[in-house]
Amino acid sequence: MYANNETMRGNTEKGFSLIELLFAMTIFLIVTAAIFGVLQMAQKNRNTLNQLIPINKSIQISLNLLGRDTYNTGFGYPKISGSVPRPTDGRVENLLGLPSSLGTNGIVPIIDGNALHNNLVNPDPSVKTDQVTMIYGDAKFNTCVDGRLPLAAKCSDPDEASKPIISIPISGHATRSGSTVTVVFPEAVSHKFRRNDLIMLSGDIANRMAVVTAITGPDRIQITNGDPLNMNLATHLAILHDVDVSVHRVFMQTYFVTPEGNLTRRSYGNDETLTSVGYKDNEIAYNVSDFQVEYILSDQTKVEHLRNAFNVPGARAADVRQIKFTINVIGSDSGQAGTATTTMSANYSTRNLGFEEL
Repeated sequence: MYANNETMRGNTEKGFSLIELLFAMTIFLIVTAAIFGVLQMAQKNRNTLNQLIPINKSIQISLNLLGRDTYNTGFGYPKISGSVPRPTDGRVENLLGLPSSLGTNGIVPIIDGNALHNNLVNPDPSVKTDQVTMIYGDAKFNTCVDGRLPLAAKCSDPDEASKPIISIPISGHATRSGSTVTVVFPEAVSHKFRRNDLIMLSGDIANRMAVVTAITGPDRIQITNGDPLNMNLATHLAILHDVDVSVHRVFMQTYFVTPEGNLTRRSYGNDETLTSVGYKDNEIAYNVSDFQVEYILSDQTKVEHLRNAFNVPGARAADVRQIKFTINVIGSDSGQAGTATTTMSANYSTRNLGFEEL
């Protein structure tokens, strides 16, 4: 009797059938695949986010520098002509990496370069990046603050206590002997200038850009050929003989993208350590696939270059009221899943153009 009861209980126990097992495995695989997909997407998003942080930071730094130079462009520039004559042998064009003449307007405060450079980072080989050069006076030149903050109440030199905080040119008298121009000032200026300073000489009959090659006395500077920028040309400076001039130190900056995708800010002169090469490059953003510059003129038209109706390069530089910069950067993990791409644009005012100085 007991044996029969045990037999009956044993027969009621059942295991999983093959169909049930396959069904359970299928559900498990589906759930696992879904979880894996979510994790993979999260990993991709994290990689993208990790790339975006330094990308956005580098673009913002680049736009800040571009904005600062745009705001300053034209400060201390001759307003009557809006340009400075250039040597006619193409040396300035070679210095800036431009393929053709700057035009009859000479060296204008904004020198455009539309679609100049190839870019190996951009998958579209037809895309060429822009270049722009901006020129402006040194706001700390010949002020009473001696390099300190403008809030300083007095100058450290009592003889300069009456000088303004806002930069102004220094008046002097230029004479030429052979290929050398000497500018003599009525006061000591040796502490104001440095060798390799890029300067603007303005006067009633002369506007020239040149490089200081030597400080030959407490009250004089010398300009001659052989400067690192190759800017000083004897025939170009011939007009600077027995004339009164106003001298101002100027900055000239060029923004361009190398074929490897490095957005570069090139600064010319104003450095005593410069020897055979008259500029220094500062790479401010990497993996730049595109850099475009658009100019908004006084009549609200938007143009990619500053030629006029007669195709003269730079003829409309003084008409620029805003500049729009667009930078596109690809993440450092190019070609991999989750590669980030960011494009930023910004508009900046050219507040020193189109207005007469007080």
